[in-house]
Amino acid sequence: PDQLAHILSVSHWRQIPGAVVAGVLASTWVKLLLVVFLLLMWKMSFMRKQLLATGERVGKVALDKFSYTLQALGLTFLMALPWPLLTLILGLALELDPGITGFSAQLADGLMTLTPTFFYIQFFSALCLPGGVATKHFRWPDSLPRALYVYFFRLKIALLPAILIIILAIDQSQTAQLDSVERLALVFALLVTALFFYRVSHLLLRLSITTQKRQHYFWLLLTVAAPLVLAVLAFVGFFYTAGMLGSGLIRTFWIAFGLVILHQTVVRWLLVTQRRMALQAARDRLQAAREEKEGAVDAEMEGSRGQVEEPEVDLVALSDETRKLISMMLVILGFVGFLLVWSEILPAFSVLDDVTLWHKTSVVAGEKALVPVSLGNLAIALLIAFLTYMAMKRLPPLLEILLLQRVDMTSGARYTAKTLYTYAIVGIGLVAFFNVIGMDWSRLQWLIAALGVGIGFGLQEIVANFISGLIILFERPIRVGDVVTVGTTEGA
Repeated sequence: PDQLAHILSVSHWRQIPGAVVAGVLASTWVKLLLVVFLLLMWKMSFMRKQLLATGERVGKVALDKFSYTLQALGLTFLMALPWPLLTLILGLALELDPGITGFSAQLADGLMTLTPTFFYIQFFSALCLPGGVATKHFRWPDSLPRALYVYFFRLKIALLPAILIIILAIDQSQTAQLDSVERLALVFALLVTALFFYRVSHLLLRLSITTQKRQHYFWLLLTVAAPLVLAVLAFVGFFYTAGMLGSGLIRTFWIAFGLVILHQTVVRWLLVTQRRMALQAARDRLQAAREEKEGAVDAEMEGSRGQVEEPEVDLVALSDETRKLISMMLVILGFVGFLLVWSEILPAFSVLDDVTLWHKTSVVAGEKALVPVSLGNLAIALLIAFLTYMAMKRLPPLLEILLLQRVDMTSGARYTAKTLYTYAIVGIGLVAFFNVIGMDWSRLQWLIAALGVGIGFGLQEIVANFISGLIILFERPIRVGDVVTVGTTEGA
């Protein structure tokens, strides 16, 4: 009761408007932010119309552009900004008030802590507006963004006040030695989070968005069971542990939502690019058929009838490979985000550095010394090897799409670029792998020397063929469609 009386005291809240005005008058930056807020509110209806206009040409192959999606995302960002910005302005104004009091400082801390979560919810809600990015650009089923908009609205109404109460109660407990209100508010916030993700997961399963039930149950366990467990911890008294883990869990969820938006954006770019290439290929075939029908094929074309046209690009194969690359990159980004969020909470990974496998010679402070190579270094080396392998398999199709879109290159030139790119990836990956595990050049040179002796005796034909292949790739004396005669063997 004492905490509630302190938080809800009329005398405390009566001081807030005057403190806000004093803080605004005392800071030029707060005044500029207030002008930005008023400008955004003034242009809100205009931005809404522009957002709807970006989706009118989406899906029309001849008119569609990826820039429309980028414009729609920018408008969504601006539409989500005003109210979180106002929350930040109020927090800064209270903090910069020359006559700041204890309750004003607590409220300023709570409002500024609340701002990022407020903006995330507003942004994802704006994505789900009717005629917005999720519906028009990402082509989600109409019922999905409509339901998500309602869920985000309910989450905002319940979660944001709970977070503010937690901050106010924590600041007061530092002097009053009370911990009842913040524990109950934290339990409520975690229960609200669990309910939100249960509804989202149930919605995705009902709409058949998640086809694999094992994967669905895994995410259901992570997003629902984890907040419930933390709520129990907070209720029985482990407030700090539940608060830290809950904060990290919510940030992890926001990263996951951000990766979903990034994935949909990249897929949208891929689809637009693929449609544009398919449309251009169809136009080229139509033009060729028209010229042939009109008799535009002359004697020169008749004489070159023996030449074979270069094969067309398999757009479906490129799309599949690039989608796999996108998924891999998102997994890597998610892992990096996970480490950034939980780096202070999960220090146990540092135990890998205490396990020494062997030593390597390195220059430390201008002198040679033995530096240990730990199990952590080996784990990093294996990660580099995995990333090198995946980049070797997945990046060349993406490079081919970029070359098709930006550069007018033949099939042979694209194959040359892809091959050299693969060699470069493998070379860089090998150098990084051996450098991490301690195999520097001073040690590798003996291996290379031994390999040179082996090449001189038994592998010279293999190396000669490899070098010949590089020469053919660079100089291109033989192209697709040429008739080649080697001895008594002839082929095209």
